[in-house]
Amino acid sequence: MNEQARKRLSSLAVNESGFAFDPASGHTFTLNRTGLVILRLVGRGAG
Repeated sequence: MNEQARKRLSSLAVNESGFAFDPASGHTFTLNRTGLVILRLVGRGAG
């Protein structure tokens, strides 16, 4: 994953229930449990 994508992911606001908000685009997303785990792992540099 490139640095730009990693920065974009780290800027997401995500709560415990899987609601995500992208302040750059204004889009919102709902993540299931698996998506939430993956997003956290990638955000920590595991991907």
